[in-house]
Amino acid sequence: MNKLVGYTVLVLGTIGFLLIYGLVKPGMKDIIYEKNGLQFENLTKQEAINPTNESFYFLSKANNNLTFYHYPGHRNTGNKIDLSVLNTKDSTENLHSLSIEAANGNIVYTEYLRDLDQREMAVLLSRIDGFQGMKLSQYTYENGWFGYIDDTPIIFIFIGFILFILCLIINSILHILGRRFGSSIRWLVSGILILGLTFIAVKGNWWIWFPYSQTLNTIRKTATIILPYLLYMFVINRSSDFDFADREVLKFFTIILGTYAIGFIISQVGFAYDSSIDSNVVMVENHGPHPLIIGFSIAFATGNLLANLVIHMIKMRGSEKILKKTELALGTSSANMQSLQSTINPHFLYNSLNSIASTAKVDGEKTEKMALALSSFYKYITNKSDENVTTLSEEIEMLDNYLKIEKIRFDEVLTVDLDIDDNATECILPRLLLQPLLENAIKYGYSENGINVQLTANKVEDQLVIRIYDSGPDFGSDMQIGFGIKSVTQKLNMLYPDSHTIEFNNKPTKHILIEISQNITI
Repeated sequence: MNKLVGYTVLVLGTIGFLLIYGLVKPGMKDIIYEKNGLQFENLTKQEAINPTNESFYFLSKANNNLTFYHYPGHRNTGNKIDLSVLNTKDSTENLHSLSIEAANGNIVYTEYLRDLDQREMAVLLSRIDGFQGMKLSQYTYENGWFGYIDDTPIIFIFIGFILFILCLIINSILHILGRRFGSSIRWLVSGILILGLTFIAVKGNWWIWFPYSQTLNTIRKTATIILPYLLYMFVINRSSDFDFADREVLKFFTIILGTYAIGFIISQVGFAYDSSIDSNVVMVENHGPHPLIIGFSIAFATGNLLANLVIHMIKMRGSEKILKKTELALGTSSANMQSLQSTINPHFLYNSLNSIASTAKVDGEKTEKMALALSSFYKYITNKSDENVTTLSEEIEMLDNYLKIEKIRFDEVLTVDLDIDDNATECILPRLLLQPLLENAIKYGYSENGINVQLTANKVEDQLVIRIYDSGPDFGSDMQIGFGIKSVTQKLNMLYPDSHTIEFNNKPTKHILIEISQNITI
């Protein structure tokens, strides 16, 4: 419970931090100057290279010279940029004062730059030392995770909800298909979706530095989506043995941190490569993936976490119902098993008392030994009457008391050989499974050479293999199953359904073969 609380605080805290960071990160409305009813905001190089129809201003300083640039707020045909330029040595002027004069139409410019394209604008900005810029505030929206920073929480919640529904549907479909076609279907379906998203991203006009290679830009956007996806699928496969909470929190942070880390590395490498080709390359955003990709990765991580949580809760409710049915069935089976045990014990007691009675008048010493062995036998099974399974070593210990009675009864006529391999002594089997089988072997094991019974037990891979041989005639095709054998099959069916084998074989030597799986827990 403490771990779940910790994970909840960690995930919610991360989401809250990212939302707040989206609201206050550079790029939101930043009022830097206001005078005479004119409101100005901060201007970045990115906005200057790819402007809207907003008017903006920036300047450069070289020694005592100020060069002031004014973009009037309109665009010519072909997305060309016009700039009005003022060169001045007036030390009283600064960006704020010049921008106010320009906004009021009080500046006489000394130069005009016409029809600059984005690359030319980037080259111009790359040569400016101490870039300072601002623009008139005319709009209420700004760039952020999803393009409109003032609406980031609303848009985040909306997109997160859409992705939550999609993840819920897709994960449910993948779960159903996975049971039929295997886990590879997850790679196929999710891979198709990722390729579609990559195609959309490649076609979009997203960039981090300028000028840039279109091929390099395509590689950057493709790798920023494909590589985090492969990392995410790797984490899914490696965390299959984790519990639900650990696995989902790991996936949540893999999506967010993996996307950012991979985008950061690719951005660094790409910018360094582009800079080696063109010395006028300008970084217009911080190193990292495009904010839109990060925004969607955060929304997807949240939606996916919530979707898997809902699916898990549905499964838990279904498992709870199955558990109740299983507990009811186990209660019934336990009652049946206890009834079976209580029936077997009087059956054995009846036969043992007959043996004791038959020797009481002719051999008092034998009678005493048989009675003490019978007492030990019942003391053993009475102390563990509520247990349905035991180890083979404990079962053999119980058989020793039983065989003492039978050996006293039959004297030298009966020989019993127990061949138990050391690797099988800790194997689990139903309690009182072997005694009815040995009793049956002794009862039907008469031959000219007496009664010869052998019990072997060993472990082969994950199977406990038991064989009980006797020297009597072969099993007949119309063999009548007595109560002892029937009790053995009932125990195996109840405790090891579909996980055991029992055979009556005449070749190469008459024996009963029992195999019990050790891979299930009783």
